[in-house]
Amino acid sequence: MAWEPSAEQRDFRDGLRRFLAEHAPPTALRKAIGSGPGYDTSLWQRLTGELGLPGLTVGEACGGQGFGPEEQACVQRELGFALAASPYFATAVLAGGALMALPASPARDALLSAIAGGETAALAWVEPGAGFGLDEVALLAEPSGGGLRLRGAKTCVVDGHSAAHVLVIARLRGTRGQEGLALLGLPGDAEGLSRRRLESFDPTRALARLDFDGALATPVGVAGEDGPALERALELAIVALVQEQVGAMERVVAMAVEYAKQRTQFGRAIGSFQAVKHKCADLWIALETARVAADTATEIAARGEPGLAEAASLAKCWCSEAAFQAAAENIQIHGGIGFTYEHDAHLFFRRAKSSEIFLGDPAWHRERLARHIGLRGIEATA
Repeated sequence: MAWEPSAEQRDFRDGLRRFLAEHAPPTALRKAIGSGPGYDTSLWQRLTGELGLPGLTVGEACGGQGFGPEEQACVQRELGFALAASPYFATAVLAGGALMALPASPARDALLSAIAGGETAALAWVEPGAGFGLDEVALLAEPSGGGLRLRGAKTCVVDGHSAAHVLVIARLRGTRGQEGLALLGLPGDAEGLSRRRLESFDPTRALARLDFDGALATPVGVAGEDGPALERALELAIVALVQEQVGAMERVVAMAVEYAKQRTQFGRAIGSFQAVKHKCADLWIALETARVAADTATEIAARGEPGLAEAASLAKCWCSEAAFQAAAENIQIHGGIGFTYEHDAHLFFRRAKSSEIFLGDPAWHRERLARHIGLRGIEATA
């Protein structure tokens, strides 16, 4: 069954929506896009100090609140609805999720405590020319002086140019697949680490390239044995991302319907014309089915049941395509004004496209889903 928010969770979502409507307006987003960090620092301070969001899913022993995927889904959906310029996804979902997946250790717990206190973090695993799968990680971690030295590069690191803490997924020499993977930590200003913000299609989610020239990192888990835990952490991150996509869909569908009611042509609201009316109906259907896909994956994640990989990939396929369709149709319904950079529809379109690709595009997830349910490729059966 799909997750159905409790009364407390609905109240939490409603309160967060009001909070973001007041403190994360579109003007703040556009200002944050051009700033050095790429996010609204004052908003992040409020989210930390007033709501404690960075520590939402961090265990109480590390200074967090100890909630799970359902509460994180509430946050992600509202951040998507507001398109808020926040490092929550990079810090709490990606980096925090990777840490929470590992067994407790002094290094892990110290980083989680820092995150719960509002310090930013980034997770780096994607490499130039490679995809989002952990089996494609090739960056080697070489033992040196009680730590592991890194040489190579990572790319598409969300908020990687500004994060206070950097977590790197690397590989021990002579290993392949999920074997030999290690989660390593180092400060953002570590010697031998250079960071550069990338120019990307979606300016609302800052991406960076990290280059390692002998940077010394410290194992957070058990070097060489972190693969399975990190795989689950990425599956949970996919579930969180699809909830963000659903939240953004809610916003663009509402924008499209509201504009169709207000904009008149030939003396009538354009929403009364059959073509526009059908577009809005199709968007509503796509939104409802996306909600079911995302909420089903969230329910499986919250219960810790088998099938999370399949549910996450299925939801990512559906929500990615539905969110992009909604963002594109919203622009069409708005007409010429929707194509301008000054209109919010433009920013939602860019986020929809970047989220469609991030953590694996629909084609990648269909192949992943096929492998998990035992289907063999055409070339394998020929």
